[in-house]
Amino acid sequence: MQKALHAFDHQPGMDSPTIGQELNIDGLRAWRLNGLPLSLWYFERAGHVLVVRLAGQRQDLEHLAVAGN
Repeated sequence: MQKALHAFDHQPGMDSPTIGQELNIDGLRAWRLNGLPLSLWYFERAGHVLVVRLAGQRQDLEHLAVAGN
C-alpha cells in the first residue's frame, strides 16, 4: 500500500477521470492501486489531493457514490 501511495503522490493526474464522467461528478478521478484490488477516488486541489473514498474494484461503483451522499 505504501508503494502504491508513493506512486500516486508523485503522479496524481496520471489516472482516469472516467468514474467522474460516469457519475456526472466534475473533477472526480480514480487511481487504481497497483497490486491491490482497490482504487482511490479523489479530487485534485491547489497544493493537495482530496481523497474521498477507497473503493474495492468489485464493488458496485454507482451504489458507492449514491451511498456516500
